[in-house]
Amino acid sequence: VVVGRISPVKDYETLIRAVALVIESGKISRKIRVTVVGGAGLPEQEKYLEDLKLLVADLKLDDVVDFVGPRANTEILSFLQSADLFVNTSLTGSLDKAMLEAMACGVPVLTCNEAMEEVLGKEASNFMFEKKDFHGLAGKITELLNLNNIDQTFIGQSLRQNVIKNHNIAGLITKIITTFNL
Repeated sequence: VVVGRISPVKDYETLIRAVALVIESGKISRKIRVTVVGGAGLPEQEKYLEDLKLLVADLKLDDVVDFVGPRANTEILSFLQSADLFVNTSLTGSLDKAMLEAMACGVPVLTCNEAMEEVLGKEASNFMFEKKDFHGLAGKITELLNLNNIDQTFIGQSLRQNVIKNHNIAGLITKIITTFNL
């Protein structure tokens, strides 16, 4: 699953191309399904969404990639809880709360967003790939989806504990107070 607005800065084409490579490689036994949760609000974003749909059709992934459109915050949890993996290909370089939400749900994450390096800590290299590197992302997807359920659950729970420990509301308030010397 991926959650976010439909915008070129989110670089969804890298995910789509990576999924095509994973399927083509035949190196995983499970069926892959990609759910893109989010909408396009501006005319240029609508054009980008249409381009993404054309790419999906060109790569013959119509039965794999599903653009479900925008959803209320209350619906996002069910998408995250049903996911085996959360992918973030954003090029913004800023902390993405959707990543933290996925981690809080115990979902393993993959990202190219350098803002997540500190969040992921010493394990960052296991969950990160280079921007626009769909080959690298395909390799990471294959690795994670080929793990047994116990290992996948362990990874998800470790990420969840990271969010609980380091990104809770009490910690945020403390950081704000410290930053502004209140």
